[in-house]
Amino acid sequence: MKLIEYCYNPPRDEIEFLYDDNDISIVIKPAGLLTVPGNVSRDSLVVRLKQKNLNYNPIHRLDTSTSGIVLLSKNKRANQILSKLFSLRNVQKFYVAYVKGIINNDCGVVNYPMSRDFLAKSYTNAPIQKTDYVNGKNALTFYRVVAREEHLNRTLVLLEPYTGRTHQLRHHMKCINHSIEGDCLYGDGVAGERLKLHSCYLRFNHPTSGAVIKVFDTPEFCAHVNLDLYLPE
Repeated sequence: MKLIEYCYNPPRDEIEFLYDDNDISIVIKPAGLLTVPGNVSRDSLVVRLKQKNLNYNPIHRLDTSTSGIVLLSKNKRANQILSKLFSLRNVQKFYVAYVKGIINNDCGVVNYPMSRDFLAKSYTNAPIQKTDYVNGKNALTFYRVVAREEHLNRTLVLLEPYTGRTHQLRHHMKCINHSIEGDCLYGDGVAGERLKLHSCYLRFNHPTSGAVIKVFDTPEFCAHVNLDLYLPE
Protein backbone atom coordinates (compact mmCIF):
# COMPACT_ATOMS: atom_id res chain seq x y z
CA MET A 1 0.00 0.00 0.00
CA LYS A 2 1.31 3.41 -0.93
CA LEU A 3 1.54 5.55 2.18
CA ILE A 4 0.67 9.23 1.80
CA GLU A 5 -0.15 12.02 4.19
CA TYR A 6 -3.76 12.00 5.33
CA CYS A 7 -5.67 15.27 5.50
CA TYR A 8 -9.10 15.25 7.14
CA ASN A 9 -11.16 17.73 5.16
CA PRO A 10 -14.86 16.92 5.75
CA PRO A 11 -17.66 18.47 3.68
CA ARG A 12 -19.42 21.47 5.16
CA ASP A 13 -22.88 20.68 3.76
CA GLU A 14 -25.93 20.98 6.00
CA ILE A 15 -26.95 17.63 7.49
CA GLU A 16 -30.05 16.21 5.80
CA PHE A 17 -32.83 14.82 8.03
CA LEU A 18 -35.00 11.93 6.82
CA TYR A 19 -37.04 11.61 10.03
CA ASP A 20 -37.26 13.52 13.31
CA ASP A 21 -39.42 13.36 16.45
CA ASN A 22 -39.02 13.67 20.24
CA ASP A 23 -37.22 10.32 20.54
CA ILE A 24 -35.12 9.80 17.44
CA SER A 25 -33.63 11.42 14.38
CA ILE A 26 -32.53 9.77 11.16
CA VAL A 27 -30.00 11.68 9.08
CA ILE A 28 -27.74 11.29 6.08
CA LYS A 29 -24.03 11.37 6.89
CA PRO A 30 -22.01 12.68 3.96
CA ALA A 31 -18.93 10.80 2.80
CA GLY A 32 -15.75 12.14 4.38
CA LEU A 33 -17.27 13.11 7.73
CA LEU A 34 -16.57 11.20 10.95
CA THR A 35 -19.64 9.80 12.70
CA VAL A 36 -18.18 10.57 16.14
CA PRO A 37 -15.08 12.54 17.20
CA GLY A 38 -11.84 10.74 16.37
CA ASN A 39 -8.10 11.07 16.80
CA VAL A 40 -7.77 13.40 13.82
CA SER A 41 -10.56 15.83 14.71
CA ARG A 42 -13.59 16.49 16.86
CA ASP A 43 -15.52 17.69 13.82
CA SER A 44 -18.05 14.94 13.22
CA LEU A 45 -21.70 14.23 12.54
CA VAL A 46 -22.54 13.97 16.24
CA VAL A 47 -20.68 17.12 17.26
CA ARG A 48 -22.43 19.10 14.54
CA LEU A 49 -25.83 17.74 15.54
CA LYS A 50 -25.24 18.43 19.23
CA GLN A 51 -25.13 22.10 18.35
CA LYS A 52 -28.88 21.60 17.82
CA ASN A 53 -29.59 19.07 20.62
CA LEU A 54 -27.13 17.94 23.28
CA ASN A 55 -28.95 14.62 23.74
CA TYR A 56 -28.09 13.20 20.32
CA ASN A 57 -26.49 9.76 20.58
CA PRO A 58 -25.67 7.55 17.56
CA ILE A 59 -27.11 4.03 17.72
CA HIS A 60 -24.66 2.82 15.07
CA ARG A 61 -21.75 4.27 13.10
CA LEU A 62 -20.55 4.51 9.53
CA ASP A 63 -16.93 4.63 8.38
CA THR A 64 -15.70 8.12 7.60
CA SER A 65 -15.59 7.29 3.88
CA THR A 66 -19.07 5.73 3.86
CA SER A 67 -22.15 7.89 3.39
CA GLY A 68 -25.76 7.27 4.23
CA ILE A 69 -28.39 6.68 6.86
CA VAL A 70 -27.53 7.06 10.55
CA LEU A 71 -30.02 6.58 13.40
CA LEU A 72 -29.66 8.67 16.57
CA SER A 73 -31.55 8.66 19.87
CA LYS A 74 -32.55 11.83 21.70
CA ASN A 75 -33.14 10.41 25.20
CA LYS A 76 -31.87 7.61 27.43
CA ARG A 77 -34.93 5.35 27.08
CA ALA A 78 -34.89 5.47 23.29
CA ASN A 79 -31.15 4.82 23.29
CA GLN A 80 -31.51 1.70 25.44
CA ILE A 81 -34.35 0.24 23.38
CA LEU A 82 -32.74 0.91 20.02
CA SER A 83 -29.34 -0.35 21.13
CA LYS A 84 -31.01 -3.61 22.17
CA LEU A 85 -32.77 -3.87 18.81
CA PHE A 86 -29.42 -3.60 17.06
CA SER A 87 -27.73 -6.10 19.37
CA LEU A 88 -30.56 -8.61 18.76
CA ARG A 89 -30.34 -7.97 14.99
CA ASN A 90 -33.93 -6.77 14.88
CA VAL A 91 -32.98 -3.92 12.55
CA GLN A 92 -32.82 -4.42 8.79
CA LYS A 93 -30.06 -2.55 6.97
CA PHE A 94 -28.98 -2.42 3.35
CA TYR A 95 -26.06 -0.71 1.68
CA VAL A 96 -25.53 -0.03 -2.01
CA ALA A 97 -22.09 -0.15 -3.59
CA TYR A 98 -20.28 -0.20 -6.90
CA VAL A 99 -17.67 -2.95 -6.91
CA LYS A 100 -14.85 -3.62 -9.35
CA GLY A 101 -15.44 -6.28 -11.96
CA ILE A 102 -18.51 -8.24 -13.03
CA ILE A 103 -20.17 -10.50 -10.45
CA ASN A 104 -21.68 -13.43 -12.32
CA ASN A 105 -23.98 -14.76 -9.59
CA ASP A 106 -27.21 -12.82 -9.04
CA CYS A 107 -26.86 -13.21 -5.28
CA GLY A 108 -24.60 -14.81 -2.73
CA VAL A 109 -23.18 -14.99 0.77
CA VAL A 110 -19.73 -13.94 1.97
CA ASN A 111 -18.64 -15.66 5.16
CA TYR A 112 -15.11 -14.87 6.36
CA PRO A 113 -14.26 -14.42 10.06
CA MET A 114 -12.43 -11.17 10.76
CA SER A 115 -9.96 -9.67 13.16
CA ARG A 116 -7.76 -6.59 13.20
CA ASP A 117 -4.49 -6.81 11.31
CA PHE A 118 -2.08 -5.02 13.64
CA LEU A 119 0.79 -5.34 11.13
CA ALA A 120 -1.05 -3.51 8.35
CA LYS A 121 -0.63 0.24 7.97
CA SER A 122 -3.03 2.70 6.38
CA TYR A 123 -2.54 6.32 5.45
CA THR A 124 -5.57 7.25 7.60
CA ASN A 125 -4.36 5.22 10.61
CA ALA A 126 -7.70 3.39 10.39
CA PRO A 127 -7.71 -0.18 11.71
CA ILE A 128 -7.24 -2.67 8.88
CA GLN A 129 -9.13 -5.95 9.08
CA LYS A 130 -8.04 -9.38 7.90
CA THR A 131 -9.54 -12.84 7.47
CA ASP A 132 -8.75 -14.85 10.59
CA TYR A 133 -9.98 -18.43 10.95
CA VAL A 134 -8.28 -18.88 14.33
CA ASN A 135 -9.10 -15.82 16.42
CA GLY A 136 -11.47 -13.91 14.17
CA LYS A 137 -15.09 -13.06 14.91
CA ASN A 138 -17.86 -14.42 12.73
CA ALA A 139 -18.75 -12.06 9.87
CA LEU A 140 -21.54 -12.67 7.37
CA THR A 141 -22.65 -10.55 4.41
CA PHE A 142 -25.41 -11.17 1.86
CA TYR A 143 -25.22 -9.54 -1.56
CA ARG A 144 -27.56 -9.11 -4.51
CA VAL A 145 -26.66 -7.80 -7.95
CA VAL A 146 -28.66 -4.76 -9.06
CA ALA A 147 -26.89 -3.95 -12.33
CA ARG A 148 -23.86 -5.07 -14.32
CA GLU A 149 -22.10 -2.31 -16.25
CA GLU A 150 -19.78 -4.30 -18.45
CA HIS A 151 -18.54 -1.26 -20.38
CA LEU A 152 -17.17 0.10 -17.08
CA ASN A 153 -16.25 -3.33 -15.69
CA ARG A 154 -18.22 -2.82 -12.50
CA THR A 155 -21.28 -4.18 -10.70
CA LEU A 156 -23.87 -2.37 -8.61
CA VAL A 157 -24.82 -4.47 -5.58
CA LEU A 158 -27.03 -4.34 -2.51
CA LEU A 159 -25.19 -5.50 0.60
CA GLU A 160 -26.92 -6.73 3.75
CA PRO A 161 -24.56 -7.23 6.71
CA TYR A 162 -25.85 -9.86 9.14
CA THR A 163 -23.04 -8.98 11.52
CA GLY A 164 -21.57 -5.53 12.07
CA ARG A 165 -17.79 -5.84 12.11
CA THR A 166 -15.49 -2.89 11.43
CA HIS A 167 -15.00 -2.52 7.65
CA GLN A 168 -16.96 -5.74 7.13
CA LEU A 169 -18.44 -4.87 3.74
CA ARG A 170 -15.20 -3.44 2.43
CA HIS A 171 -13.16 -6.44 3.54
CA HIS A 172 -15.70 -9.01 2.36
CA MET A 173 -15.90 -7.51 -1.12
CA LYS A 174 -12.11 -7.63 -1.31
CA CYS A 175 -12.23 -11.31 -0.24
CA ILE A 176 -14.29 -12.22 -3.32
CA ASN A 177 -12.05 -10.12 -5.59
CA HIS A 178 -14.61 -7.35 -6.10
CA SER A 179 -13.33 -4.46 -3.98
CA ILE A 180 -15.57 -1.41 -3.66
CA GLU A 181 -14.81 1.43 -6.05
CA GLY A 182 -12.82 4.22 -4.45
CA ASP A 183 -11.62 2.06 -1.55
CA CYS A 184 -8.05 3.11 -0.75
CA LEU A 185 -7.81 0.72 2.23
CA TYR A 186 -8.95 -2.55 0.65
CA GLY A 187 -8.83 -1.75 -3.04
CA ASP A 188 -6.87 0.40 -5.46
CA GLY A 189 -8.65 3.68 -4.75
CA VAL A 190 -6.65 6.86 -4.32
CA ALA A 191 -6.85 9.63 -1.75
CA GLY A 192 -9.66 12.05 -2.45
CA GLU A 193 -11.67 9.56 -4.50
CA ARG A 194 -15.23 8.88 -3.37
CA LEU A 195 -15.85 5.46 -1.79
CA LYS A 196 -18.89 4.10 -3.63
CA LEU A 197 -20.58 2.72 -0.51
CA HIS A 198 -23.81 4.15 0.92
CA SER A 199 -26.16 3.07 3.71
CA CYS A 200 -29.42 3.24 1.76
CA TYR A 201 -32.12 1.47 3.81
CA LEU A 202 -33.09 1.13 7.47
CA ARG A 203 -36.14 -0.58 8.96
CA PHE A 204 -36.93 -0.93 12.69
CA ASN A 205 -39.66 -0.49 15.29
CA HIS A 206 -40.03 2.92 16.90
CA PRO A 207 -38.83 2.83 20.56
CA THR A 208 -42.01 4.47 21.89
CA SER A 209 -44.90 3.69 19.55
CA GLY A 210 -43.61 0.38 18.22
CA ALA A 211 -44.61 1.48 14.73
CA VAL A 212 -42.48 0.28 11.84
CA ILE A 213 -40.13 3.00 10.66
CA LYS A 214 -38.65 2.56 7.20
CA VAL A 215 -36.33 5.05 5.53
CA PHE A 216 -34.60 4.89 2.18
CA ASP A 217 -32.02 7.05 0.42
CA THR A 218 -30.38 6.79 -3.00
CA PRO A 219 -26.83 8.18 -3.28
CA GLU A 220 -25.78 10.42 -6.14
CA PHE A 221 -23.45 7.79 -7.61
CA CYS A 222 -26.38 5.54 -8.59
CA ALA A 223 -29.21 8.05 -8.86
CA HIS A 224 -30.02 6.64 -12.31
CA VAL A 225 -31.08 3.28 -10.80
CA ASN A 226 -34.48 2.61 -9.19
CA LEU A 227 -33.38 0.83 -6.02
CA ASP A 228 -36.98 0.59 -4.81
CA LEU A 229 -37.38 -2.43 -7.05
CA TYR A 230 -34.77 -4.35 -5.08
CA LEU A 231 -35.51 -3.34 -1.48
CA PRO A 232 -38.15 -4.68 0.95
CA GLU A 233 -41.48 -2.85 1.06
